[in-house]
Amino acid sequence: MTSRSLLHVRDLPYFRSWLVAKGWLDKSPLPDFVVLRMTHDKYSGELLVYKRLATSNKGALEHLTLFGRSEKEWFKWHDEVKK
Repeated sequence: MTSRSLLHVRDLPYFRSWLVAKGWLDKSPLPDFVVLRMTHDKYSGELLVYKRLATSNKGALEHLTLFGRSEKEWFKWHDEVKK
């Protein structure tokens, strides 16, 4: 499932630091719209966070898109850090 309103742009550096502390390896983002790309020995595939290209109400692009593993890890981060 894709979530487009969980991770605010300003929280990306904190989320990235938390992932690194949890054993995720930072990879070079893919061109254009991938802003975070990470791998972990424990999980298959990559954790990807995408930059939004547009909003339905033509508002500011304040949030990033999470999909799959990135959404699961966001909930762990949110529960641990945002208490």
